[in-house]
Amino acid sequence: MSANGPERQKEFLAWLKARIESVGYTVQTAPDYLSKAYRSGNPKDLNALVLQEWYDFNNPGWSEEAWAKGGLRSRHGERHESPKLKRGYN
Repeated sequence: MSANGPERQKEFLAWLKARIESVGYTVQTAPDYLSKAYRSGNPKDLNALVLQEWYDFNNPGWSEEAWAKGGLRSRHGERHESPKLKRGYN
């Protein structure tokens, strides 16, 4: 199945409809960030959190595989954490 084919779009619309209904909306009363993606049929119109849910749906177990391979590391093998804010530094 292609990444952008009509089969994938049908699968996306069915998943998105179920996602919309799971939070208590209908397709007609859904918030803009969900209804825009439903009308266009394009997952890229979702906000980042819902797009992550769509990715997780399509790729179950990806995060466990990534951590089993050593997590997120730089090309030099160093493990990086998200930057921390410096307190008292303006």
